[in-house]
Amino acid sequence: MTSSFFKLDDLPAARYERKFLARDFSLEEVLSILRMHFAGFYRVYPARWVNSIYLDTSGLRHYHVHVSGVPNRYKVRVRWYGDLCGGIQAPRLEFKVKRGLVGGKIVQPLEPFDFEESAPGESLARYLEKTALPETAADYLKTLSPTLVNRYWRHYLLSADGRFRVTVDTGLEFYKPDRSCSGIFNLNRGLSLPVIIELKYLPVHEPEAQEITNSLPFRLTRCSKYIMGIDRQYGYDY
Repeated sequence: MTSSFFKLDDLPAARYERKFLARDFSLEEVLSILRMHFAGFYRVYPARWVNSIYLDTSGLRHYHVHVSGVPNRYKVRVRWYGDLCGGIQAPRLEFKVKRGLVGGKIVQPLEPFDFEESAPGESLARYLEKTALPETAADYLKTLSPTLVNRYWRHYLLSADGRFRVTVDTGLEFYKPDRSCSGIFNLNRGLSLPVIIELKYLPVHEPEAQEITNSLPFRLTRCSKYIMGIDRQYGYDY
């Protein structure tokens, strides 16, 4: 893909995304802490399931670039909300771009498609082959294939001044794209997983963000769900 496709200037509202792990807190405790925070976080959208299927090269280039800490990187995924399998009504192709400490997404809406529980990777690959996309995106997708299916339950909060968004994720599920997406094949089945919190804001609000992060009792981390999922596939701990 040409570098111009991933210019940061093309990204709407490039922002910071600070992630935290709450290993010693329940979901209810995390939400309570945020609601009592001086920033006045409150729910702005009903909680829902977020589903993604990631695409990478045969050598997992996106994974290795991220693990190596390369500052300019991206991930490619198809995302939708609600049910994991069946008729997907509003999917979107996302190129999630990171440039140093800030990032954003280039989003391409997609037509509805059927996501098969028994062969999720194959059903997505067949669908993308028939989908009309911008030339640069279409050319690059030819070098990728599905590598991970991921879903989680997400809560949405906003600060009282509207400057800071927080998402709180639980119930992570990871599946291999060449296996069924039924519960018994969940790579996290039977594991105790932390609550993942993400604070999102524009760079201009960095000074206030420092006050918010310093007052939270959670561990700041470079957590990536894609990295967690690939690590789980190969038996690595995180």
